[in-house]
Amino acid sequence: MKRYFYLSLLFGVLTGACTSDNYFNELNSVPIMTSTADLSVIDTLKIGKLNNSGQNVYFTLPVSITDANANLQSLSIDVSTDITLTDNNGQTVANFYDLNHTTTNAAVSKTFRLIPTKPGDYTVTATVADKFNMQASLSKQLYVFDNMKPKCVVSEAYYYIDAILYQIHVDIRSSFDQDEKWGGSISEYKAIFHYTWQDDPAPMMPDLAGTPGIFETADAGWEQIGWVEAWVIDNEGAESEHIRIDLTLKP
Repeated sequence: MKRYFYLSLLFGVLTGACTSDNYFNELNSVPIMTSTADLSVIDTLKIGKLNNSGQNVYFTLPVSITDANANLQSLSIDVSTDITLTDNNGQTVANFYDLNHTTTNAAVSKTFRLIPTKPGDYTVTATVADKFNMQASLSKQLYVFDNMKPKCVVSEAYYYIDAILYQIHVDIRSSFDQDEKWGGSISEYKAIFHYTWQDDPAPMMPDLAGTPGIFETADAGWEQIGWVEAWVIDNEGAESEHIRIDLTLKP
């Protein structure tokens, strides 16, 4: 009887040693990682300019990690080499952290800044693992661009006859910069009047005094009305497409 007891005890110790990892794996829970950033949409960032506070444009990614079993092992940030990873103070940081310490293996909070250096589409993924390699992750997609061209928009374009002169009126004040939410704006409005014959030089049209974006000019009465070429330039020097404006007689 005693021999059977000792054999059973020895068998239990041996099998327990073989199955302890599986046993603790079953007891272990997956770490939890969350972020207050909106991860559901693709955010856009414009590079090449500083923001209002004089710093590089960046996306802020705060992460909070908890583990009920206090088994946190590591945190890694998978980020492109074209994105600089910094802390919330702008200091460059590593993209891997060893969390296997008594002060950090139960809860961790970090805030990262993602500073792009080139335009492109990016996916940044944060992954946390515990000592049993159970993992949690979250991802953020970013679209990074340099400068978007402005758009030239025509509000009015007509001519009318005043005495013996054709009076031409063109309004492109509704033009806009496509990246105005990132500080873009229209800096210049341009228009050229083209005569109906090819070999006549195309003169620039003057702005209406004090009203950029409205052009008025008078053409000699014996000349045929032609068409207007208009475009706009943004505050970073980018030109819109040059558009052709065919003039109509004002009713």
